[in-house]
Amino acid sequence: MPNLVEKDQNTIYLRQSNALTTAAYTLSRNEKRLVYLSLEKIFNGSVVEERGRFDVVIQHSEYASVFDESAKNISRDISKASAALNKREIVFYIPDEDGDDGEKALDGLSWTTKRSVRPKRGTTVLSFNAELVDLLRADARYTGFFLHVVAKLNNQYAMRLYESIRSWVTLMRKNPTSGERSVTFGVDWLIHRYELPASYQRMSDFRRRFLIPAVAEIHAKSDITLTYKENSAKGGRRNSIVSITFTWTEKEEVKGNVDLSFEDYVDLTKPPLRKDHDDDVMVELGLVYLDKFNDESERPCFSWVMDFIVTYQKVRGEAPTDKLKNSLLSLVSH
Repeated sequence: MPNLVEKDQNTIYLRQSNALTTAAYTLSRNEKRLVYLSLEKIFNGSVVEERGRFDVVIQHSEYASVFDESAKNISRDISKASAALNKREIVFYIPDEDGDDGEKALDGLSWTTKRSVRPKRGTTVLSFNAELVDLLRADARYTGFFLHVVAKLNNQYAMRLYESIRSWVTLMRKNPTSGERSVTFGVDWLIHRYELPASYQRMSDFRRRFLIPAVAEIHAKSDITLTYKENSAKGGRRNSIVSITFTWTEKEEVKGNVDLSFEDYVDLTKPPLRKDHDDDVMVELGLVYLDKFNDESERPCFSWVMDFIVTYQKVRGEAPTDKLKNSLLSLVSH
């Protein structure tokens, strides 16, 4: 099995299923690191399924090298993280199966089914759930990022937010110099998908413990610059923040590390359907669809436009501008 230490660290490019990027779960920094290493080994074809699981060998020296950690306590750190990971659940939501009363439809899966720690050998074997791996493989859409970039992040929430932003960096990138871009996530979506503590429902805690430190670390250590703006519900109280708009640019110095294939530049040519996405995601996908609209794009029908306008107002807390409405209506197929 290839050891990541033997590879050029700047060229290890992870293609993470968007199903995983948008799933609901919480992992510590070390648990997330184990997932990064494991999925890289699984999806590069070096690990095969046996007895309903994928047995991934993590060399402790490999972990220490990739994440620039002292080897002294690595074995115990990995043992603790693997124990916690073995008890975790990851949740995938299925919007078109939601109950009439709003109850969410979902599939909840375990990450791993077994762990084997061997300190004398300097290895830990993580047995990943085959059903989870199959689900991730079935999703052709993915979020791409470099392992050496996420290896620098220490804040567990910065890791999740970075992945969420990267999924839109990939989607919105028209060419390597596309400049400043932005995406808006609902506060409730962030809290729910990252499984933030209940206390983060208070905006003061949300800012201090999640938003500010996560954005600061991504901005300082990753391959994108990142800023944010809080959005209040129109006519609401001053502190009734409903969404956060994140704005980024890609840093020049990290471009061109590897040659990315055409599949890394996602092209959205059809109007996204609300039954297939959370409301927040549907709105952002719709805005990208409009921004990238060209002669090859499929025109929206009137009912889609009206549904988009209603969903936009629900997510953003205010109606679309007249300019956006006119742009939408001008594209309606006849």
